[in-house]
Amino acid sequence: MWRRVVLVLGLLGSHATADAQRDAELRAALAVEADPRGCITERALRPRVARWLVADAEFAEVEVVVHAAAEPPTFSVRRRGEQVAERRFDVSPARCADRIEALALAIALALEHAAGDRSSSGEAATPPRTAAATPAATAPAAAPTADPQPAPEVTAERDAAPATPGSAITNGSEPAADRARVHLHAAGAVLVAAMPEPLIAFGAGGDLQLDGLLFGLSLIATTESEQVFARGVAASQLFAARLRACMLWDAAGVELEGCAGTLVGAARASGTGYDEDMSATMGWIAPLLRAGIRFPRSGPLSLRLALEGMVNLVQPRLIVEGEPPEHAAGGVVAGGAGLELVVAIP
Repeated sequence: MWRRVVLVLGLLGSHATADAQRDAELRAALAVEADPRGCITERALRPRVARWLVADAEFAEVEVVVHAAAEPPTFSVRRRGEQVAERRFDVSPARCADRIEALALAIALALEHAAGDRSSSGEAATPPRTAAATPAATAPAAAPTADPQPAPEVTAERDAAPATPGSAITNGSEPAADRARVHLHAAGAVLVAAMPEPLIAFGAGGDLQLDGLLFGLSLIATTESEQVFARGVAASQLFAARLRACMLWDAAGVELEGCAGTLVGAARASGTGYDEDMSATMGWIAPLLRAGIRFPRSGPLSLRLALEGMVNLVQPRLIVEGEPPEHAAGGVVAGGAGLELVVAIP
């Protein structure tokens, strides 16, 4: 009977301890250098370090400095400005979530080592994670003894193996770099051979980025272009939507993209100076391939330069009836170049 009661109390105590650790905050100075990949940030790292420590544990005069720009990342622990530990990984996990989890666990262990060193020097130490009391302690307990800790100079490979994609604990959410990101953009471009004359285009739209993939939608309108054609003046203008799916690559602080998509819209044409002035609307469909570069890769504002090649699958034509009839059209293959202002939505 008593054994069952003790067991139930122990389980309840363990659950309460886990809840306290889940809601804990890291009470230590944490500085994170800028990560060019946008993965390791102070906001993403701090709650994950706290989850591995006793709730509300304090580390007075202790500072952790994370060198996120290094590959793989490194960090150091300092007390009163003096470095007491340094950690590095030989291999960094590929996924952002796993990279943050491995780094957070290594930092938590290094903080406990620093607390253990402070205890051995006569200062009050932060209790280790396993010392949290539960109601199951019904018998007199012997004084806790500290487990031997490895020297602060050991590397993070000894403290925690790099996480694998299946072992990351995300507490129900992914870090910011693995969640969907949304960008809005406004663009100006030049289209060549889409219509008989080059066109100046303006557009706006949005992008949805999922890790290494991007899906974009843009609405485009061109200025009206005029040309002398068959003893009159013909004017043409394009309106279209661009759909594209892209793969993204990071390179030296910039983002490269390779895309495939299509332009779907309509061309409006009108003529003056003819026997009968008329206007007409024609469909336009043009599959496209696109290459682009965005810089800087991270930040609220960036610029993207893009080059596009397209095939006029459904091609508008200008036709003036007569003997013989005259017609004009763009090329089978067309192209464009544009510059976009990209705004990241928090």
